[in-house]
Amino acid sequence: MGLPFDVLTDTDTAHTGFFQRPDYNPSATPVPVADPRLQTGPNLGFFSVPPFGRGGNLARNRFYGPGINNWDVVLQKSTQISERMSVEFRTELYNVFNRQQFNQPGNFISDPGTFGQSTGEVRRPDETSVARQIQFGLRFKF
Repeated sequence: MGLPFDVLTDTDTAHTGFFQRPDYNPSATPVPVADPRLQTGPNLGFFSVPPFGRGGNLARNRFYGPGINNWDVVLQKSTQISERMSVEFRTELYNVFNRQQFNQPGNFISDPGTFGQSTGEVRRPDETSVARQIQFGLRFKF
């Protein structure tokens, strides 16, 4: 389970000047989605714009985005050559199982093309891809 997110509508039905939460009806009929592989959030068919004069019945942070399943592994072997010299071999594996890490899904019901779909992936802090990365290192200590 990932981080919570709000579902919003850009229609200000409660006259507050801010985005509103929609009405939520879990027994409604789901609508077909453009790309089911990217559907990580709720279906658009469960939401509707509330009538003017009140806010929606959907609670805050009701849904959770996709979780993160990332395994990083370091394997290291140190070998003593003599009393003052040693060699260290190191292997670093990032995202060992090569799992896709999706961003939060679209949360505006006024955008049916991306609502509930994660169209991007989480990036590393150095802006590299989260695809599997392997690097080796060899250090000679004397």
